[in-house]
Amino acid sequence: VNALVCITHHWNALSRWVPTAVLGCSDAGADPVRARAKLLRRFIDLAVEMRALDNWNALFAVVIGLGSSTLA
Repeated sequence: VNALVCITHHWNALSRWVPTAVLGCSDAGADPVRARAKLLRRFIDLAVEMRALDNWNALFAVVIGLGSSTLA
């Protein structure tokens, strides 16, 4: 049971990290909208790589993070 709890906590942390990183990004001197768009693109590229590696757990955590209502 402990392993399942640890996996769940890790998945939740990863899915919360995505919108936190996007909303908290600050590229010094750059347009914040462009900086967020660039970071969103990197997360999408990361999700594509996770899919290629068949890392379904991390893939869905990132996708859920990208679909967070805080990013809408």
